[in-house]
Amino acid sequence: MSKLHDIHERGDLAFPKSFPQFQKLFPDDAACATYLEGAKWPNGFVCPHCHEKGEPYRLAKRPGVLTCRKCRKPTSLTVGTVMQRKHTPLTTWFWGAYLVSSMTRGISMVQFQRQFDITLETAFQILHKLRAGTVRLNRDRIGGNLSRGEHVEVDETYIGGVGRGEGSGPKDQTLVAAAFEVRQQPAKKGDKPMRRGGPYAGRLRLEIVPNRGAKALCGFVEQAVAPGARVITDAWGEYNSLGARGYEHWPVVESGNPEVAEEFPPNLHLVFSDLKAWLQGTHHGRVSPKHLQTYLNEFTFRFNLRFYPFNAAFHSLLGIGTNDEVTSAEELDDLPSPAEQLEVTFDKLAAMEEKYLHAKPEEKERLSRYVERGPIGALVKQATGFRCQLCEALGLDPVGFLKKNGEPYVEAHHAMPVSKKEVGSLTASNVMTLCANHHRQMHFGGIDVVMTAKTFDFVIGRKPVKLPRFGVATSTVAS
Repeated sequence: MSKLHDIHERGDLAFPKSFPQFQKLFPDDAACATYLEGAKWPNGFVCPHCHEKGEPYRLAKRPGVLTCRKCRKPTSLTVGTVMQRKHTPLTTWFWGAYLVSSMTRGISMVQFQRQFDITLETAFQILHKLRAGTVRLNRDRIGGNLSRGEHVEVDETYIGGVGRGEGSGPKDQTLVAAAFEVRQQPAKKGDKPMRRGGPYAGRLRLEIVPNRGAKALCGFVEQAVAPGARVITDAWGEYNSLGARGYEHWPVVESGNPEVAEEFPPNLHLVFSDLKAWLQGTHHGRVSPKHLQTYLNEFTFRFNLRFYPFNAAFHSLLGIGTNDEVTSAEELDDLPSPAEQLEVTFDKLAAMEEKYLHAKPEEKERLSRYVERGPIGALVKQATGFRCQLCEALGLDPVGFLKKNGEPYVEAHHAMPVSKKEVGSLTASNVMTLCANHHRQMHFGGIDVVMTAKTFDFVIGRKPVKLPRFGVATSTVAS
């Protein structure tokens, strides 16, 4: 694994070096499935359910699914990748990742739709998923080597512009903060004068911030820049607390002096200019504030690509051969019993909650899936007997339809939305089990939930309801 954690690297996986080789290596879904299998099990298939090793059953019409010869349970090859639970052919995903990672300026949704002869909605979903693969949950913070005079430039800019038919002046502008790593190349003995050491561009971080206040800007710096690094900013007063936060802060007063502006910080000005040109050129400026962060992630991914080989970018986009913990319904049978799993699970959640309190939207979405659909959601469902807690409280049949495996269908719901990033949002005590109808009603019915120490309290259909919360310490539903 590379020391720099911006993308995944898998040097053990063969990868084509040209367009004809790519066509030859991935001609159909079966070839793509074989590649995924090699990435997941380099030493041969191991059943995630019974841990049996050996050749699995293969279905010609479903190359992405393998069936264990011992327990006869299916395993999806796309589990843990951006292709999970998607029905688009594997070749479309592979070709899409190839185009996105190989084209210097990227590809727009309309171009993607034309290339693959798919609907615009499908093109948007695929590109959105691929962009989600440009950010890693555990990537490190940038910084540089102080002994060599390396530093990080921090600044902010507005993205957006004039809308047609909306009058004069800028509309829908979004504030974006940036941190840019400036490294120093030591001079090597025997180098020509023009090639002797000097500053060069390091890695980049971009993130939407709500305002230019100290909490937002310094919070971004703490998330993006390693403690102890030298941080150069302009003289905006809201950065003044960086010194107290453990950084070597150098505020620079430009005062309209072009020489100062040329020296500090010229790199970020070029980055902002290139970012806006990319949004206007490749995407024609049609990026809504709602989806802007995913485009910022893609731009950052492309900017940092020069530190990594091309095949690593391809693997990272698809999430191939990663160690990220993404658990699907197909893998739940492999979990320990609730009593055995509970202590480890909650310790892990506590660490995750602290680490990702200020997580980005893509990270929060993955953490939400981990709580709802992974082992945590499974434990809560088992503890409530796979019953709809609300149906049970209202005197209705709490058991829905049965799935193919004979297990009642029930869904996990966050009482406190994970998007609020509040303490407790990622714990199992924040999850209730509901049928599909009541789950939708909780989301779209305007129901306000009050969380007490042991219950979820709310009113539905003019009826006050108290639902027990899952007890963290007792492995049972709180009474």
